[in-house]
Amino acid sequence: MTRTFRKLVGIYFVVFLVGLVMVAFVATTESPENSPLYVYVILYGGVFLGVIGLGGLAGVTLRYWFGSQVEVFTKQKTTVRQSIFLGMLGVSALYLQSLRLLNIYTMGLLVVFFFIIELIFLNKTKPKNL
Repeated sequence: MTRTFRKLVGIYFVVFLVGLVMVAFVATTESPENSPLYVYVILYGGVFLGVIGLGGLAGVTLRYWFGSQVEVFTKQKTTVRQSIFLGMLGVSALYLQSLRLLNIYTMGLLVVFFFIIELIFLNKTKPKNL
């Protein structure tokens, strides 16, 4: 493994750990039933960071194993964007579940929504052949 790849994995791992610590703090110290707003912000922010960290770790590792080593660094913006979308999907699903609005159809709509947004970004960054 190259030194830069290890730094990249380390950054994503630290982001994951920060999210895990935030969720663990809320889970052990507060009851979410009648909590103030800052508890929900910490909880959902921790879930968001944790999913970003896991998504980034998975994206970088899979690109390193199955792609070229150069692709890991040239596709870094794509990895970060997809990790953020995955985090937004996770937080949206948790929020809808807390409101008792999440079912298979709403989850499917969320996935399709984020998939369409990702397709728009991928088509925007793709070079056009004239």
